[in-house]
Amino acid sequence: MRVIRTIPSRCSHDRCFPDLSIRRARSARRGAERGMVTVELAVSILSAALMASCLCWVIGVVGAQMRCQDSAVAIARQLARGDEAAAERARASVPPGSEVLTDVDDGVVRVSVTDELRWGRLGPVRVSGRATVTEEPHAREQRP
Repeated sequence: MRVIRTIPSRCSHDRCFPDLSIRRARSARRGAERGMVTVELAVSILSAALMASCLCWVIGVVGAQMRCQDSAVAIARQLARGDEAAAERARASVPPGSEVLTDVDDGVVRVSVTDELRWGRLGPVRVSGRATVTEEPHAREQRP
């Protein structure tokens, strides 16, 4: 014969039925944790997207810095050789909106290329490239 335990209506505390308290605790724990995986996944996806966009911004700033530096070196080299036409072609490769400053003094050519970057409310971030080159002897003779 099988004995079936029934819970009397007058006694529902945990001392009489310890296994009932375990079941209640498990079901309460499941209810409290319900949906936590979804929230954790949503937060982690948003964090990953924010980190990826910040990484892209940093890579863009480094790329702009390299373009400014390369442009400054190209312009300074062409001016040091005395080739004004090639220097103008090198100025055309400067990023749009950049400021180019050139100075020729005592046989030394100095070029500075500066650009400002913005990303929404971030910015302005100023990047620049500088180059200093000694003029070649035949270029000094051609200058007035």
